[in-house]
Amino acid sequence: MSMQGTGYTGGDAVRVLSDRYEVHELLGRGGMGVVHRAVDRELGRTVAVKLLPAELLRQPGFRSRFRREARAAAGLSHPAIAVVHDMGEDARGEEPVLYMVMELVSGRTLAETIADGPLAPDHAAAVIGEVLDALDHSHGRGVVHRDIKPSNIITQRTASRTTAKVMDFGIARLLSESATRLTATGVLIGTPSYLSPEQAEGKEADERSDIYSAGCVLYELLTGQPPFRGDSATAVLLQHLQRTPEPPSSVRPGIPAAWDALVLRAMAKRPQDRYEGAAAMRAALDTVTEEASARPPRQWTPTVVDRPEPGDPDTPLASHPTVSSSGRSVPSAARTVPAATAAARERKPAPEPGAVVAGARVRCKARLIDLLVTLATAPLVAALLSALFALRWWVLLLPSFLGVSLVHEIGALALFGRTVGKRAAGLRVVGKESGARPGPRGVLRALVFWVLHGFPWLVLVWVVDLVLFLRAGPQRPLLADRFAGTRVVLDEDGGR
Repeated sequence: MSMQGTGYTGGDAVRVLSDRYEVHELLGRGGMGVVHRAVDRELGRTVAVKLLPAELLRQPGFRSRFRREARAAAGLSHPAIAVVHDMGEDARGEEPVLYMVMELVSGRTLAETIADGPLAPDHAAAVIGEVLDALDHSHGRGVVHRDIKPSNIITQRTASRTTAKVMDFGIARLLSESATRLTATGVLIGTPSYLSPEQAEGKEADERSDIYSAGCVLYELLTGQPPFRGDSATAVLLQHLQRTPEPPSSVRPGIPAAWDALVLRAMAKRPQDRYEGAAAMRAALDTVTEEASARPPRQWTPTVVDRPEPGDPDTPLASHPTVSSSGRSVPSAARTVPAATAAARERKPAPEPGAVVAGARVRCKARLIDLLVTLATAPLVAALLSALFALRWWVLLLPSFLGVSLVHEIGALALFGRTVGKRAAGLRVVGKESGARPGPRGVLRALVFWVLHGFPWLVLVWVVDLVLFLRAGPQRPLLADRFAGTRVVLDEDGGR
């Protein structure tokens, strides 16, 4: 057994920390240290011991900060928070070792659970609700976690409920205060997929940073993937700073749209735009789940839209009492999936009409197809009008384009609730409240769309005409006269 980087290289011999804790097999390894199963000789109980990186002890003042954070974490007493039993320093061996003794929690990490697929919304709500309760308790005592992520949350599923425990309170802050010194050793404070924008920028984290991370975890529970993915940690961090995530319902069709608003508010870029606290987010979560449970099931099959291709999952950068060095495995005794958990994965939320909000990519696809249809049809209409009115066909091309676009939008939306492009992309337009075909609202939408897209052309023509008129005077024909082969003259008979 080896604990390189922790000051412990005891070979196969069992080391006893401070003549009390017998250190046994490795449970997890990460940037925040290594975790072993241990036995407390004084009380005869099995615990988890986290050994912090040895280089931390070389920093001035770290011991005092360690004691401060350990005492703060030990002062938390909540069913959803892993208990901190003790802390200490063992000076025997090649280097002194700082350690923290914690409750050994059995169960599965959320990282392992998500690897099996996304959860039903009611199951995800049960898990994240416990996490929010834990955060509300810690925030009320001035303790911010700073590293909420699936591998720091362990769940147990019983026949009646799902329980969760949050690990590593105090550790992330302890290391973040030393981040400037730890940079040289390659230690990243937190996991990129769940870091808030302010943490990504190196700013101070507060309670709302935990809210953002909890929103990221909920997003992954619902969709089976983190909100942002990339080839490197830097690429992911930049997306946290600059990009708005796709709504969960566009990633996993069938998720009620109410979940989108909940998750996206928690993940707002500006802290002041998020929920003001864990209790407020828990109240919003309860409202969404209550409305979903009260809604009668509907017979409706959603259209699959804008589903991203699966990619490599983000690799956790820190460990806890039941995570291995890969961030996925736990002792074999804890890997059993309760039957109730398996059954919960099979349950799918009852989809509802209008609940699947299409993502940006698929809507752009539909618009591109509509544009191609209009471009293909407008020359034919222009040629027909040219033959009827003996005008040059290219003169009628722009009016034909705008007219075809307007007629297509109005007729298709009013009659069918979808244009050719939307039909090809598997989309439809529905009433916001009714979820049915828009009818007159479809006509209104088409008119507004046409005005917004056609009006800039009209303004451009007026501007060009005005420039020509001012520069060349009335003898210079306007654009309409140029195209139509006409001119404006004085009416000699005075308008009679």
